[in-house]
Amino acid sequence: MPAPLLFQWIIPLDDAQAMLIRLCLTRISESLMEYFLALWAETDTALAPLLPPAGGKPYPYGRCEEITRELHARLMKRLERPICAVGTRHP
Repeated sequence: MPAPLLFQWIIPLDDAQAMLIRLCLTRISESLMEYFLALWAETDTALAPLLPPAGGKPYPYGRCEEITRELHARLMKRLERPICAVGTRHP
């Protein structure tokens, strides 16, 4: 049995997962990219004015943990309250 992964570690992809990605996500990859880029921009807009410079450099330098936690929290909130039915394209 493999060792458990930490929260921030990427789970290695196996053949079955790769096939599912090809079957289910390839046709919507552009929409997913737009969705995640918008989520990232929303997160940056919220965090940048709140966080002081780290190591003498402005946001986002040195703020990987804060950005990751905020992105995860925002994504979880969105998943709890989707704005469209599952299987439909986000405008």
